[in-house]
Amino acid sequence: MKAIDRLTEAHAAAQAGRHEEALNEYIWFHEHALAEDRALRGVRLSFALAFWKELGEAYPSAMEALLALRDRKVAILAAGVEDWELFNDVSALNDTLGNARNTYDLFKRINDRSPDFADRCIGVAMPSLVACEDFDLARSFMGDPEEVIARRIEQLNEDVASAKERPDAEKRDRILDAYAQLTAEDILLVAKVLRHTNGETLADELLTSALQAVDDPEVRTAVSTLIGARDNT
Repeated sequence: MKAIDRLTEAHAAAQAGRHEEALNEYIWFHEHALAEDRALRGVRLSFALAFWKELGEAYPSAMEALLALRDRKVAILAAGVEDWELFNDVSALNDTLGNARNTYDLFKRINDRSPDFADRCIGVAMPSLVACEDFDLARSFMGDPEEVIARRIEQLNEDVASAKERPDAEKRDRILDAYAQLTAEDILLVAKVLRHTNGETLADELLTSALQAVDDPEVRTAVSTLIGARDNT
């Protein structure tokens, strides 16, 4: 049975009340899915963890296992292992658990010990720094915000152009919506850091220029709408 099918069956088992069976399968998926298919990286750190947390709300042993998994990975990184994939796992686990502080605290320990490794992790860690309102530390790692935004919009334009070639209109629209949401979140993250580090004017200018640089009119409107709805920085 393929890994993705095992995940689907695990979720069905959880819904049917077969909690221990579901937990064992969630653990298996987290530990072994990538050995079968690297394309499951996103599913492994999103839907699979969300399913696991959902199970934990009904079955305490599942929540204990999820926390223990996170803590084991944190301990390895805190001991000095420099593994970006492991840090990404911890960040995703903390996102699922609603615990940005754990990612932030771990990142600070890494930065104290190994700034070079911290620099490799900042793309994953940045939301936790902002959530914990350490704007000065976030700004110190951001680099040139204009370049950051320009690269992000360039990537969006490439992704949108590729998505537009998909024949399945419904799937294409879902993908475009996801791209718009992720882009809006990234832009607002930069703006929030700037506004809390004496860069209010630059933040406003970057929001305007970012939208102007989005090639596709529909995606531009979607990103603009999302920014307008969430821009409470």
